[in-house]
Amino acid sequence: MSTTNAQIELQAVNEILASVGQAPVTVIETQNITLEDGSQVSEVTNPDVAIILNTLHQVSREVQAEGWTFNTDYKVKYLVILIKRYLSLITIYRLMS
Repeated sequence: MSTTNAQIELQAVNEILASVGQAPVTVIETQNITLEDGSQVSEVTNPDVAIILNTLHQVSREVQAEGWTFNTDYKVKYLVILIKRYLSLITIYRLMS
């Protein structure tokens, strides 16, 4: 995660904490935990911050998966199909020559 994203997440967490009357945090503290299979995962130490971050990530995924009409170009799919057909015809033509 880049510094910019970490700062934005920290700001969002602090705004949510403030909205429920909690004190802000200066850093999102994490600790590495080793699982039984030997792999390591990073876990947020403050349970309130962990819940807020999980909710933020979930909502972010839902919003980004929305498929907004202004951000969707249905013509691209058909253009790709036409290009593939055109390239196929060129290949066939070259094989026949």
